[in-house]
Amino acid sequence: MIKLKDINYSIEDKKILHDINLEFEKGKFYGLIGPNGSGKSTLLDIIVGHKEFDNGEILIEDKKLKEYKIVDYAKKIALVPQEFDTHFNYTAREIIEMGRYPYINNENESVAGKKLIDHFIHKFAIEKLLEKSITEMSGGERQRVLFIKALVQDTDYILLDEATSNLDLFNTHKLMHEILKEIKEKEKSVIAVIHDMNLASLYCDEIIMLKNGRVIAKDKKDNVLVHDKIKELFNVESEIIDSKGKRIIFSYLDKK
Repeated sequence: MIKLKDINYSIEDKKILHDINLEFEKGKFYGLIGPNGSGKSTLLDIIVGHKEFDNGEILIEDKKLKEYKIVDYAKKIALVPQEFDTHFNYTAREIIEMGRYPYINNENESVAGKKLIDHFIHKFAIEKLLEKSITEMSGGERQRVLFIKALVQDTDYILLDEATSNLDLFNTHKLMHEILKEIKEKEKSVIAVIHDMNLASLYCDEIIMLKNGRVIAKDKKDNVLVHDKIKELFNVESEIIDSKGKRIIFSYLDKK
C-alpha cells in the first residue's frame, strides 16, 4: 500500500498541493481527475520521487520513501510520463530495455528480462517500431513504447500521466485492458491521470477528484462520478445514462 500523509508542496511562495492524505491499495485502478493546473501531475511526480515535498510523509509498504535506495524504489514504482526527453536518439528497443535497469545485477536477468520484453513487444505488436528512433515516432507510438517500458519494469505500482492522450481508440482500450489484466493477475495498483470521465467510469475502481491542489472526493467511481460532484469539480452540467451495464457521462456548459 502507498500512504500519503499530510503532503504539501510549493513552488517558491505558491502552494500547489494542500494537506494531501491518500491511500492506494494493491489490486485497484485509481483514476485521478481534475481541471488543468489542479496538481495531478505534480502529485504523481511526488509519489515517484521526482519532486521533493515541503512536509508530510509517504510510505510504501510501511517504509518511508526516503529510506528506499533508488534501485529498490524503481522496483516498486514505474511512471509513464506525458513527455520523454528526446535529446537522445534512443530507439524503441533501447527505451523498453531501460525498464529492466533496476534488475541488471540479478543473476538470471538476461533470460528473465528478455522473456518479459519479448512478451510485451509481441502483445502490443510493435515489432516494426523496435529500431525506430523516438524522434521519428508519432505521439501515439511513443506512448505505447513508454507504457511497455513501465510493464517490463515489473513494479507493484504503475503511475500513468495522461498515458492515453495521444492514442487512437483501439490502442486506448487495448492499453486499458492490459492494465486491468496486470491488476487482476499480478495484484498491481495503477494510479492514472485521466481527462476522459467515460474512460475513468469504464475502467477505474476508484476516483480521486483534485481541485486547486486539494482532494475534494475519493470513493468508488459510482459514488464520485455523479452530477453534483462533476459540477463542483469542473463547473459543467452533466447527464449520466446507464447503457448495457455501463455508465455514459455527457457534460456540457449551461448557457443560462
